[in-house]
Amino acid sequence: MNIGKSVRLERIFNRNTGRSIIVPLDHGTTVGPIAGLVDLRETVNKVAEGGANAVLMHKGLPRCAHRGHGRDVGLIIHLSASTTLSPFPNAKILVGSVEDGIKLGADAVSVHLNLGDESERDMLRDLGALRQEGEAARADAELVLRAYEVWGEDCLRHIEGDFALIRKRSKALIQTDARSTNMPLFQA
Repeated sequence: MNIGKSVRLERIFNRNTGRSIIVPLDHGTTVGPIAGLVDLRETVNKVAEGGANAVLMHKGLPRCAHRGHGRDVGLIIHLSASTTLSPFPNAKILVGSVEDGIKLGADAVSVHLNLGDESERDMLRDLGALRQEGEAARADAELVLRAYEVWGEDCLRHIEGDFALIRKRSKALIQTDARSTNMPLFQA
């Protein structure tokens, strides 16, 4: 297992027991506003202090839930949704991407599948598409790192894109030419 995956999993699972308490906070999309859930930052703080290892939410919530203090808690971005208002409430569709999860700093992404539902094949197709997207994102990271291995700091003349590259030993930032603050950060 690569180190990045290990680090992310350790934010979700207790290192000593291998167990995890994950608190879902994604119900607002499905059922609408939930009574008593007013301050998402405070809610996340309470579940973290209560021993939760991670919270699961849709992509719009992290900016309302990020605390910047307190006990660390893993973040899982939920990529599928449906509503109880639909005539097909079990037919989950994709509302996010692996890239959304990466940009939000997620430790993992999740997808809800209702196996046996008449829309099962669509949900499984979406899952397959996400798998391919995740592999493409990893391929981009590998491309940047391979370019650095071949050309060193001169690699910046050979590749284009929104990314930052940091030299691991000195922790020196080599380039940050992204138009967004949510760029992937690669260590060489």
